Amino acid sequence: MVTERDPVLVEFNPRVMGGGLPTAYHLATGQEVYAALLAILAGSDDFPAPPPRVDCTAVRVVIPREAGRLSPDATLAPLVQHPSVKEIIGFGENHTGPGSEVARGQALARFIVQEADQAALERTSEHLLRRLEPLLGVPLMAGRYSPGQPVPRAGGR
Repeated sequence: MVTERDPVLVEFNPRVMGGGLPTAYHLATGQEVYAALLAILAGSDDFPAPPPRVDCTAVRVVIPREAGRLSPDATLAPLVQHPSVKEIIGFGENHTGPGSEVARGQALARFIVQEADQAALERTSEHLLRRLEPLLGVPLMAGRYSPGQPVPRAGGR
């Protein structure tokens, strides 16, 4: 749309990010992503860019590698107890829980992890997924996945 000031992009269905990403963005930048979105949509020229950070923040998804049933005693306790885990989006938000039937690739839970760098973040995520696998009772996807390569396994088997 062309206005008196400048051309303006008009979006009828703006969506910056959802799920755990707004929280991860806040942890990574110290800023609220929706405040920036509102400033942009209001036409403000004065909204600060996120400050540079030296640490690394990511949302990790707990995903079964195969269909199955979660253990009747399934728990996310290793996530609750770990100091690098900043938030857990648990079973309830993902409509799963102890004893649930789950499909291959279904999101069981998510967790936001923060570490000093990408390598540490990957190590911590892998460690947590390995600890969760026997507690959940289903094999989990983990590691870096590249198309055409075998799906990584949390247990290293």
